[in-house]
Amino acid sequence: MIGKTLSDRYTIQERIGGGGMANVYKAHDNRLDREVAIKILRQEFVDDEDFVENFKKESHSAARLNHPNIVGVFDVGYDEIEGQSDYYIVMEIVKGKTLKDIIIEKGKLNLSETLNYGIQISEAILCAHDNGIIHRDIKPQNIIINRDNLPKVTDFGIAQGANRNTATERDIMGSVHYFSPEQARGEKSDERSDIYSLGIVLFEMLTGELPFDGENPISIALKQVHEKIKLPSNLNPNIPKQMDEIILKMTNKNPSDRYNNLLEVIDDLKSLEKKIDLEMSDTMVLPINKIRKENNISVDDQRRIRRTGIETSHQPRSEQRSNSRGNKGGGAGPIIGGILTALVVASLLFFVFTKFPVLGRSSAKEIKVPDIIGIPVEDAKRIIEAEGLRFEISGESINHDFEPGDVIYQNPEKNTMVKSNYIVRVTVNSESTTEETIQVNKYVDLSLEDAVERIRLDGFDYDLKFEDVEDEKDFNNVLRQEPSSGSQLEKGSIITIYVGREIDVETVPMPEVIGQSLKHVEDALEAVGLVVGKITESKTDRFSPDTIVDASFDAGEELELGTVINLTKAVAPDPIKEPEIKEKEPEPDLPPTTIPDQPQPQNPPVEPTPPTDVGTGTMTVDIDFQVPESKGHALITVKRIEGNTSENIYSNTHYSSEGPRVISFTGSENAVYQIFIDGVLDKTKP
Repeated sequence: MIGKTLSDRYTIQERIGGGGMANVYKAHDNRLDREVAIKILRQEFVDDEDFVENFKKESHSAARLNHPNIVGVFDVGYDEIEGQSDYYIVMEIVKGKTLKDIIIEKGKLNLSETLNYGIQISEAILCAHDNGIIHRDIKPQNIIINRDNLPKVTDFGIAQGANRNTATERDIMGSVHYFSPEQARGEKSDERSDIYSLGIVLFEMLTGELPFDGENPISIALKQVHEKIKLPSNLNPNIPKQMDEIILKMTNKNPSDRYNNLLEVIDDLKSLEKKIDLEMSDTMVLPINKIRKENNISVDDQRRIRRTGIETSHQPRSEQRSNSRGNKGGGAGPIIGGILTALVVASLLFFVFTKFPVLGRSSAKEIKVPDIIGIPVEDAKRIIEAEGLRFEISGESINHDFEPGDVIYQNPEKNTMVKSNYIVRVTVNSESTTEETIQVNKYVDLSLEDAVERIRLDGFDYDLKFEDVEDEKDFNNVLRQEPSSGSQLEKGSIITIYVGREIDVETVPMPEVIGQSLKHVEDALEAVGLVVGKITESKTDRFSPDTIVDASFDAGEELELGTVINLTKAVAPDPIKEPEIKEKEPEPDLPPTTIPDQPQPQNPPVEPTPPTDVGTGTMTVDIDFQVPESKGHALITVKRIEGNTSENIYSNTHYSSEGPRVISFTGSENAVYQIFIDGVLDKTKP
């Protein structure tokens, strides 16, 4: 692969990383004369049409994300050289270290660093959520801290494709520490799964440890599902209670008890950061006894002033006693003493409030943060400092919509109310200037593929947006462009093209329901917008009663919202009645004689033998399994044995890419469970 040039543009220079799904290379963009990173799909997956289609779809989605804390995706493409197909993603190359490396080097991060990184990472993931993308693999290994100390999240949209059938044992082991409980169970995940994973990352940043660990992915997954997370402050006493509460809420086992979205997380992190900044500014005030010392008033003198109101350090004690006795009846002494006291106190207060103005305010004044986006960094600094705030550059990034040196991101955002001396952090546009401009051609009416190729040949990058259309001739064609043809732009600028697509009815994938309890299935269908229809019964001993054995649609099938799903649930079969057994009448040893028939007593029916050794209590057992990677997929069957009876209570196909799975069953406390993979006994529990 080294030395190969993709699409006559990207020359591969060296391998810099990789995972179960793709290899990552450093490459040179010959057209724009810049270094880039290229993620190339592994060859074993290029013939899987569904996988490749999903890879392309997710990659195009990730390419539309534009945020200073997200590793930029410049291009998505395909090339075939000497019979080898290469699907690739061209990304911004980030020079720095992963957050995981930094945690390992430092042992743990302080609270200020964690809040700074945490807020920026949250805003990056929120940008993806706002664009309909769930990351599903948030971990420190996927967060790079560049040389300007700016965190950048990578692999957006790619984790979705990697979940299907590409995860290696190492990938699973690295990710399962950050899986949400619903991911560990193989259930549907949403934005709240990313929130859970980010909570684990914050925990690790502050403590230097992972909350759950084990010898293998299954043991870790079980802990994610069942074990309560430790208080971070138990491992690091410098963590405040408010930070504990934020992490515990983010990592709640029940998604509905977590934060609803990352906006709420960001608000709480910023609130804590603001509190920490104010406490830091308070520590700048000198202790009062130091102030007194600087004012050349001894502590003894101050005590005397407060005690008598008239004594001064310049009078001998005998005179003070005499004056005190002589003034018992009143006179001018107390009045003069009061005036002297007032003068001394006023002088002291004037000195303190002049030298330390923060003491002169009963409460800090709140300031509205100005809007400095698009303003040159030096001007932005003057504006911020004129408001009584502090200015700090967090890092640099590239944004073609602004001039080099302009502020392209600020935290807090404009109009946020903060206290005086609060830090406003900014990101500055680092794009280099060029005097060369290129005329924009007309891309309207071209197909999407032709327009993208033409834009690249013209030396521009592109941003893709879709619009619903009814006319078939507009499908997949460019409807309009920004800027219009004839405009002059610098090389590498972004052309936004609007492409027509068929009006699409919103669909959702059919959840896996076979082998699940009726209550669980009803909740799962309702959660994704599907409707439970007719429920029929099937007498079977292969599944537990009230377990779904059939559905009107297959798992994974795309269905319109509101589709009615008919279900079939298992019910216990009728008990088998043993035939009545009559004893054969003995042949009488008598001469043939006609004897009237006599009624004979009948034996009572034989009742089925009840199971032996069955306990009276019930308990829930977690059945864990994992399809070997070598198989790809397999039929998983679970058999429950209670006393003298046994029944298959679960049977379903699973894939190795799902990683470790955990399914819970209820039975008597003496029940034994056997797990079969493609009919071969894998293990027995307990």
